[in-house]
Amino acid sequence: MQADEEIEEKGDQNEKSPRSKKKGGIKRFVKKKLRRNFSSSSGGFPSSSGEEDLSPQDTTTTSHKISLQVGEKAVPMAEQRLSEMLKKTRFVRRRNKMLGMLSFQPDAFEVGELVARGGFANVHKLETWLCDCDLNEDENWGKQYVLKSLRADGARTAERLASMASDLMMEAHILSALEHPHVLALRGISTRGLSSLKRGHVDGLFLILDYLPTTLYHKLVEWQNAEEELEETQSTSPSLRDRFQAAIDLASALKYVHSKNIVYRDIKASNVGFDAQGCLKLFDFGLAVEIPRSSDPNRTFQLAGRKGTARYMAPENIKKKPYNAKADVFGMAILTWQMLALSKPFANQTSSDAVLQKISHGDRPPLKFLATNSFQSTTTQPKLEQLLATAWAKSLEDRPTMKVMHARLVQISKGEFGRHDDNDNQNDRKDDSQKTGQEEAYPLTDASVTSADSSSSRSPGENDENDNSKPEHGGEQEDPTETFQYF
Repeated sequence: MQADEEIEEKGDQNEKSPRSKKKGGIKRFVKKKLRRNFSSSSGGFPSSSGEEDLSPQDTTTTSHKISLQVGEKAVPMAEQRLSEMLKKTRFVRRRNKMLGMLSFQPDAFEVGELVARGGFANVHKLETWLCDCDLNEDENWGKQYVLKSLRADGARTAERLASMASDLMMEAHILSALEHPHVLALRGISTRGLSSLKRGHVDGLFLILDYLPTTLYHKLVEWQNAEEELEETQSTSPSLRDRFQAAIDLASALKYVHSKNIVYRDIKASNVGFDAQGCLKLFDFGLAVEIPRSSDPNRTFQLAGRKGTARYMAPENIKKKPYNAKADVFGMAILTWQMLALSKPFANQTSSDAVLQKISHGDRPPLKFLATNSFQSTTTQPKLEQLLATAWAKSLEDRPTMKVMHARLVQISKGEFGRHDDNDNQNDRKDDSQKTGQEEAYPLTDASVTSADSSSSRSPGENDENDNSKPEHGGEQEDPTETFQYF
């Protein structure tokens, strides 16, 4: 089970990332894009399994050294575990873009300060480029990135290192297969991959991502502080529209992820960020897992239990019972309440075990807290209460799908603010243009959303041939008795 802690980001958020020439003894990287065939036995990338706050002394460079013996022993173990995980996927195996991904040696850049630290991964700013590549030229000139790499202090045994490295590689495959405006994209990978572990260092495994100046966790603090400074004459919160939009954008990202049969499993404010333009991005797919496709939204699978963060964990996950993507719906409901109520869920509970016990017994955040927003529409409060009450229901069978939850949030937003600022993907906008213009009655059902939004799960450019909802070879049948076991 993961620690219930948040990431604290460091550094000047507005600082530009300059491009540099050759420096001292640092070898200049070849001025060309290195590409390589990335098979399941090549490198890996990190993902945070839990997060820790950073104190000033933590922002210094950390050790990357590991035992040579541990590294050599871990590589074949990691390759085997990764191969087993990939065999259980369909979408990720078919749609990942690892073959065409830009790859780099560790001397292609200078690593900057530590900005975040997870259970077995560190995130550093990419301070200076020492090569010319697509990531720092033309329209990307001056763009900032971060480098995510393994923590050496978590790799004391070959078994542990193999587990970390294979999880990191799995995250890289997942990220490279996804394409959505609200999912953080994978920009680059390491060249040597898993084989770099044999050299006695873990920094040969890394992931290059866009730098996000702030997270939803910090946004919540900003919004709460702004609310406390409101004058008594102001009846409506100035941040309410932004908070609604953040909930809608996050639901859009998760709807897309679920359409690819991927369960995210770690919804929380510190795993949601905003880029320099203010666009919401879901990141850290270290716990994500692909499950077999099914036409039954209530079909469950024997996934590893107690995965995620305590305050957002669904009851079936806590109790280590079979579950599916509706575990994410539960977490999304808790986080939506947190965004709209501007209050920490289960704030009176000081330990993860106490929170888990509360959730298991049916306790939920108080819906009356939503009334502090002084909604303009008289229907907003009851509709939100109805949506959240069903989305965090104890039984997953009583919860809506993420597609339904997203549609309901959009509808409630339109009722509160009038015209909705739709930042969803191109397919959702296309679907909206195909509607008759008559608003659907509330509450929406899975059937009504499916009929009106049948193609919204496709990413730009995806056609029916690659649609993950269709059986291969014209008629693969589901086995309702299948036991799907994952890590």
